[in-house]
Amino acid sequence: MLGTLYCICFSNKIKGDQIAMQHISNQVLVEAYKQAVELDLERDFIELLRSEMKQRGLLIPPSFELLSFS
Repeated sequence: MLGTLYCICFSNKIKGDQIAMQHISNQVLVEAYKQAVELDLERDFIELLRSEMKQRGLLIPPSFELLSFS
């Protein structure tokens, strides 16, 4: 799931990011963020997920707050 989301977002780059994000649930978004941080994926991808979470009013899970970046 995370790999698919990663491929969709980066194959379309900025223009397609918002379109791809509209089709995933809040739960999937949060889980994808957690996994991306744990796997130390590309900073741009993590920031994309984090930005979408903020836009939706979702909180960064407390255990991942220290791992996140601004």
